[in-house]
Amino acid sequence: GFRRADNIRRCLDAELVFDEIFYAQNACLLAAGPDVCGVAEPLSNAHPPLGQRLIAIGIAISGYDPFGWRIASVVAGVLTVSLTYLLARLVIRTESALLAAAGATLASGLLAIDILHLVQSRIAMLDVFLAMFVVAAFVAVVLDLRAVPRERRGMGQWLFGRPWRLLAGVLIGCAVAVKWSGVYSAVGVVLLIVVAEVIALQERLSAEEALHRVADLGGGGGREGEDRRAAEGADALAELQVGGAEVV
Repeated sequence: GFRRADNIRRCLDAELVFDEIFYAQNACLLAAGPDVCGVAEPLSNAHPPLGQRLIAIGIAISGYDPFGWRIASVVAGVLTVSLTYLLARLVIRTESALLAAAGATLASGLLAIDILHLVQSRIAMLDVFLAMFVVAAFVAVVLDLRAVPRERRGMGQWLFGRPWRLLAGVLIGCAVAVKWSGVYSAVGVVLLIVVAEVIALQERLSAEEALHRVADLGGGGGREGEDRRAAEGADALAELQVGGAEVV
């Protein structure tokens, strides 16, 4: 965060760079109006307005200057690195908390020193906000796959039975509201959820089949029959455990 913000401090007199000529001035219109910004109407309508509104927050707080139109990107860049650490920490499955933390630190550290991400975190463009919302959406999906669904009835089950999944949908919607290319990430989120649901369904069907096999086991009476049924039931359950798949 300090490294990203330092560039703003050293470039307070810098002019607009790259596509800042569009997004910073559009954000200025949203935050301060045409008298301050020197333009009377948006210079580009190529993308939805959410990312430009986030840039406008910095302008509204600090003013229409390089710090004002870039500080929101700095915050988004730092948050993306933090979310990457959390995502890696959730995905890395190991009994050693130290190894999991080391892997998450490596993943977030690589993003923190990535040149493209550094540049995007220092200028008033939209890509850093898109990345932040996409990573946050995948964090929410992973948390949803790990959570136990809340039992609700009717529409409440769809809306609030899976709160992390609902949040993932909101976040991926925010990504699309920053840039239209967020639609590709939405497809990835949907595919991940569908695959997870298919695997979970297969596990439930396998469990039901194993229970039916145990219930339908025949055999003679007495101690010998009981031992045989217990052994066959144990074999069926052991087969289910070996064939089961872990989603996350």
